[in-house]
Amino acid sequence: MKSRILFVLSILFLPIYVFAVSPDISTGDVEFDFIVCEGDYIKIEVIADGADYSTVDFELNLPEKESQSFVFKQGTGVWNDYKVVAGENQYTLYYDGKKVYTSYFYPSKVRLSEDRVWHDADFFYGFGENSENTALNGKSFTIWNESRHGNHVYLYIPFIVTDAGDSVYYEAKGKDAIVFQDSKKDYQEFKTSRKRITSYYKKSADLPAAVASFYKATIPSLPMLPKWAFGFIQSKYGYKTQEEVVNLVNEFENKKIPLSAVVLDLYWFKRMGDLDWNLEAFPDPESLDNFLEEKQVKLITISEPFYSANSKNFRSFSDKEFLALDSEGNIVTWNDWWCLGDTMGGVINPIHPQAESILGNLYNNMLESGIDSFWTDLGEPENAPAEVTYNGISELDFHNYFNFYWSKNIYNGVTKLNPDKRFFLLSRSGFTGISRFGVSVWSGDVGNDFKALQLQIPLGLNSGISGLPYWGSDVGGFTPQNLNPEVFVRWYQFGAFTPVFRSHGTGPREPWASTKENEEIISRFINLRYTMLPYIYSTAWQARQTGYPIMRPVFYEDENIPEKFLDTEFMLGDFVFVSPVVESISEEPVKKFYLPKGNWYNLFSMKKQKGGKTIKEKSTLDSIPVYLKEGAIIPVEKDSKDYLVVIPGKNISSCFEFYNDDGVTNNYLKGDYVSIKYNLKDFTLSSDDINPGDRIDLVIPASLVKDKNGWSYCHNNLMMVKEFEFNSERAVIIQ
Repeated sequence: MKSRILFVLSILFLPIYVFAVSPDISTGDVEFDFIVCEGDYIKIEVIADGADYSTVDFELNLPEKESQSFVFKQGTGVWNDYKVVAGENQYTLYYDGKKVYTSYFYPSKVRLSEDRVWHDADFFYGFGENSENTALNGKSFTIWNESRHGNHVYLYIPFIVTDAGDSVYYEAKGKDAIVFQDSKKDYQEFKTSRKRITSYYKKSADLPAAVASFYKATIPSLPMLPKWAFGFIQSKYGYKTQEEVVNLVNEFENKKIPLSAVVLDLYWFKRMGDLDWNLEAFPDPESLDNFLEEKQVKLITISEPFYSANSKNFRSFSDKEFLALDSEGNIVTWNDWWCLGDTMGGVINPIHPQAESILGNLYNNMLESGIDSFWTDLGEPENAPAEVTYNGISELDFHNYFNFYWSKNIYNGVTKLNPDKRFFLLSRSGFTGISRFGVSVWSGDVGNDFKALQLQIPLGLNSGISGLPYWGSDVGGFTPQNLNPEVFVRWYQFGAFTPVFRSHGTGPREPWASTKENEEIISRFINLRYTMLPYIYSTAWQARQTGYPIMRPVFYEDENIPEKFLDTEFMLGDFVFVSPVVESISEEPVKKFYLPKGNWYNLFSMKKQKGGKTIKEKSTLDSIPVYLKEGAIIPVEKDSKDYLVVIPGKNISSCFEFYNDDGVTNNYLKGDYVSIKYNLKDFTLSSDDINPGDRIDLVIPASLVKDKNGWSYCHNNLMMVKEFEFNSERAVIIQ
């Protein structure tokens, strides 16, 4: 066998540089290659006899850094705190003298499989957007991106993080498969159709640190979405005419419900792949653009990677061979539902040499026609025939990478033509590192019952862990058309606290689509969303800076959370706890949830509650359990005025970075933004970024105000507000 193969599709798109290498350890039927990579990742290549050494370099093939020896004596290798002991078809990895895991390998004539026995790890998380539970224990997955109508999208990121701070990334393609260990099975199994398994391992101090390290490696610079993308977005399958869109926006205005964007589904174009206005239904795009700009509402339109034979772009794409070919070099065409009456169509090749330029020009034309942002749908890709190839790479091998490259070339192509434009790409599929292109994913064509609603929580949590911080769902549920009024209001209440807040479905999903009572409740939660936008936007900045997801599991706050509550609650940033109601009041009149350790204040009653235990609350339709942590520092905005909500207390110490920029351009990349780091110690708020004499409006629970002189009631008389002036020590004493 070859002595060494440097195969860097580095953690698929992972920009880590090899800086220390080892000789192979040949043992029996497989040989091991251990490589130390930048960021303290250990790359492990396990190669069986007869393996194909040819590789497909989808993203990076970076040169090694200065070579150093990975020292081996009789099958043992040591590097810093890591040690590897290899035997016949197996190896054991140690960290800091402790056994981490042992892997056993089983080569066959056509495949290689691995059984990995973990020694300290008990729970496993991540792996993209696919699991119905936050913990992956006992789950089995075939790593193949797909959408299941009425269920959800299966979007795989082959990254695993454990409760012991271990992180593992598998280079996975085709239909590789994994089974996670549980109480019935004491090992994790990974199978590949190739005779080589490449994985990466890193030990971190804890799970949040492991996730943050993965963010840094795969998304070296998470872009900020435009600020409007964090507001409320209204969608439906679909708004069919210009008049309908105008009436919709006017109705939001009449009802005084905030709205940031409207989404147009298939009906904005005539044929699949036109990516141009259907002038019969939308006769005056320019006037529509002017109307929406006046109302400060953005427009997002759908696009797909499929182009039907009679669409405006099919012929030119065929001439450029931009449509995917078979192994004989012929364009692959077929009939599918997306042909919309045409006899056939094809799918683009997103790694065509001219893909960036073709897609950049095409989508820039959409911008110039009045469209503000893009929705890329069906990008798994949905139903591409097996004979399709992309630059000679089979659909089987390239499938999971398709949406990554489609997004990448839209992003790069449009950004070259509009370097100052902030990007927002709503995408149904994706792969490792796709967030670097301003992509926000959602959970797909989900159902609209309570079971579907509850499922969104683990989908969102594991997405965030896997490097997909911009996440949302079809608020109200996608299918069927008819909705359950109780589910409808509960989904809006949940959606108001997710990173991206967008309603969508096959039937009406507007805030007023069910009952008048629901409309009033939903309107309050949408308005609450806008009040909290400064906090949410700052938390997005935190995700960019630190690799902490916006929506995160409660064990980020309290690792003692009972397993049964993992799938029903979450943290929004550092200070906001949310436990959505995911059962009918008739089935669960009393809501049970685990409140993390510490003291908390109910957002809607300001009642103080001690955490670290299970709480019972009577369920009411107009509210869900939302709690603010003692020590919270939450920037908010109300009636175009800025406030800072703080919850002081004895023996507390906390900090938070308020972030703001113009919300539209990329000037923040040049340092054009405002950042204020606040510190709260007991009842003293301070900041080195504030000048003495600067003034600030602070809001605190009314129960904490002893002397009401100078204070005014707000938030239904549950909180009080007062203007303070920072003293010479850049601090204010809250009293």
